[in-house]
Amino acid sequence: MRPQDESCNLIAKACLTKYNFAVSLVTVRGFDNPVSYQLISEAATATSYLLQYRTDDLSFTDSELLKRLYWLCFAHQCTQALHGRPSLVFAHVDHSLGLFQPMEINDIELATVSASDVNWHGNSTSYIPGLNVLCSLFMLWLQSQGRPTQNMSYLQDQFELVSAFLDNIPVDLRWRGGLSRSNRGNFGTDVQTVNIYITQIHIRAFLTDQIDRAAATHANRTSSDWVLRARQDLVGDTLAIVYQMPEEVLAANGYSLIIKLRDIGLTLLSGNESSSWEVSQSLERLLAKLERLDFRPALSEASPSDIAL
Repeated sequence: MRPQDESCNLIAKACLTKYNFAVSLVTVRGFDNPVSYQLISEAATATSYLLQYRTDDLSFTDSELLKRLYWLCFAHQCTQALHGRPSLVFAHVDHSLGLFQPMEINDIELATVSASDVNWHGNSTSYIPGLNVLCSLFMLWLQSQGRPTQNMSYLQDQFELVSAFLDNIPVDLRWRGGLSRSNRGNFGTDVQTVNIYITQIHIRAFLTDQIDRAAATHANRTSSDWVLRARQDLVGDTLAIVYQMPEEVLAANGYSLIIKLRDIGLTLLSGNESSSWEVSQSLERLLAKLERLDFRPALSEASPSDIAL
């Protein structure tokens, strides 16, 4: 292996390590942890650099893994921004979805495991379609925020695009309420399905709040009524998913699901409609589910920010 190849390999490993540390720190310390922000920014920047300028020095496997990591960093950054935190600006993201899009192959096809290795569902099932769907959804949200001036009509159009997005996703990633799932799905795809659907609801809630502020500024009664109906739909959709999906599937999404559900729950507390009996009951149901899911063992007294990286 040439020296430049080895350097790329080391950088790629460092990027993956920094991403893993960053996500772990968010779970422990939240999005406001400065070390987490630094690590995810460094991982995203270096991964983008390797994919744009050092592709000839990467093996097929390393290239595919870096493409996956690039979009994981992208999804993390978008999630930060949805929670009102600063994030990197992916200036080239409009065209990089095709340029950096990973192949929809499983671990055996990627040559990271052999057929004789310990079997797990990822060996023969590719989870990249789920990652691509999630990132395409975030791309829609990024598009909705692309205008310096956002009027209600534009925001409502973007809301409808996000709402219709789930109509055309792969069959094994579609949620069918309480009905039986497709045989092509498994536990891993169920976990991805929850993430995709809750993320879509989270983005709808974000856009609804923007539309609500615009309606209040212009004293637009029609739009205010639209916001009320949209919030009722958001609440109903959220409760349907968290009460019909098995809790082990919800729990497997980790802490990121909890903070999304909290943000969606804040929608119930916005506006005059929050005092209605129906909304109060919905809030109680969501809080009850959050209390069951948001259980984490006591953390060590050592601060993760003190970890030498």
